Amino acid sequence: MRLSHSWFLLAALVLASCAGRERRPEFLDGEGGAQRVRPAGEGRYALKRAVPIGAADRAFYLRYRPASGAPEASGAQGVAGETAELRVLDPAGGVLARRALPVADLEVSLLVPLPRGSLVAGFALEPAGAQVPAIREAGITRAFAGFELAGGLLRLGTGIRRLNLEPGSTELILDTGSFAGGEERWRIELEYELAGPVDWADLRRLEAGLEPVRRACARLEADAGGQRTAFAQDTLPGAQRLFLYPGTIGFAPARLSLRPLEGSFTSMRRLEVLPYLARPGEPAGAALDPLPADPATVLHYEPRLWRRPDYELFAWERFPGVLILDTADYAVQDRYFKRLAFFVEKRGYRGRLVSEQEVGGLHGYNAHDYSAEDLARFFQAADAQGFALNREEEQLRSILTANGILGREAAGGAVLSISRGSGDGLRTLLLTHEAFHGLYFSLPRYRQACEVAWRELGEPERRFWRLFLDWGSYDFTDDYLAANEMQAYLFQQPRAGLDFYFRRLSSGRLARAFPGEAAWLRGFLSAGGGGFERAFDRLAPVLRGEARLEGGWVVEWKKVEE
Repeated sequence: MRLSHSWFLLAALVLASCAGRERRPEFLDGEGGAQRVRPAGEGRYALKRAVPIGAADRAFYLRYRPASGAPEASGAQGVAGETAELRVLDPAGGVLARRALPVADLEVSLLVPLPRGSLVAGFALEPAGAQVPAIREAGITRAFAGFELAGGLLRLGTGIRRLNLEPGSTELILDTGSFAGGEERWRIELEYELAGPVDWADLRRLEAGLEPVRRACARLEADAGGQRTAFAQDTLPGAQRLFLYPGTIGFAPARLSLRPLEGSFTSMRRLEVLPYLARPGEPAGAALDPLPADPATVLHYEPRLWRRPDYELFAWERFPGVLILDTADYAVQDRYFKRLAFFVEKRGYRGRLVSEQEVGGLHGYNAHDYSAEDLARFFQAADAQGFALNREEEQLRSILTANGILGREAAGGAVLSISRGSGDGLRTLLLTHEAFHGLYFSLPRYRQACEVAWRELGEPERRFWRLFLDWGSYDFTDDYLAANEMQAYLFQQPRAGLDFYFRRLSSGRLARAFPGEAAWLRGFLSAGGGGFERAFDRLAPVLRGEARLEGGWVVEWKKVEE
């Protein structure tokens, strides 16, 4: 296993400065207690007091530095030149667990799972000899499947058979038998840095204290037993966090690789395999616990692996207070959100609870977004008026309460919804649009900038937006709602798509809906009116600074068809 990366050098220098000091290792029991490790013969170490293992999620760890002169591991060949085998011992000298110690060019903390109810009395390194590593520390900690690289220390947990961290790319060979939760009940959390290509223009921007403008690209591949899935990412440079599920990969991966594209650079910092399960005590498949995900995961998640047949619930990983409910079809979505749509947004109905019969023949929306405040008003009004809610609305209330969006301790947030009743292209557009509503609800400074931009529109621009919102049945007299819709329609596509969407597509729709305004609309839009690009450019820096996103780029990865 080769761990070669230029930023490891600082940690290596720090460790080298301490090389001349003798350090007696301590054993930390994970409960706040500590004791010295006593040598008990060549390669053997004993504890004065045996430590009981009282929980199933505990592991023994050994923190060590490879001995001077130890053979170097090869990234291409996997773990090579092993210094010893670690054996965790019970009071009778029996072996509780064992694992080979890999060689690396930095300090390692190696974890070995332990059986619950066992007693740890010491450990041994076999075979002992000249290549025994320098032991820094040992103890008991929480078990985890994966690895973590921070501060010059590699924390190597279970489930990793080989780890290659080469400059700019990462490859892992995984033990699929260690996947917690079974074949279809796991998730993989990835954390990594992604830097974009840098040219002279970018260097000049950096010198001026500005961020580079170029986006960063990477490719993630997963394969096992002849199955293979690949993803392409296109995002702003910086720290990345990605969640992988059976519903997006399709199988438990035996190999994962991450590499940069188009002159970008990647550096993986952490991977962990975890179970995802229903909340204890809830009926199977209740799905009150949202799956952390980015918008692309919501789009690509295979419905057959949803925890419920009618919907799956996600939480936007970058903004966890924003829930996303993906429904099996429009009929399911309507039962959850249609009456909310009329109560919150529909002109002529706002603030009024309506029966299902009254709006049965009317269209709600193909996608939805509601702030915590609007949701609270709806459910409070229903309680105050003794208004009967349907089963899905009551279940929505339970979901919102369980996740801190409703209730006495509510911390804000929002819920968004799209449906599998929409085609793939429309789902991407709708989720992008709704995601910007989620940002408007969640980011005060971004919301304030949108409201200022709305108030400062000239009268011709306001006239256009009033028609546009009226066509969509929005109450355009509410400035909060109008500013919210304006920013979402502006940013649902990149800047280059504004002309087509507003001056070509929307102009025809509005002219047919408002024939008395058709001549004015044609003249206004054909002359370049609307101020769409100007408003986009005004809000784009605030969006980037507050959300690390760009207009039209909420869905930042896609599956690669091969």
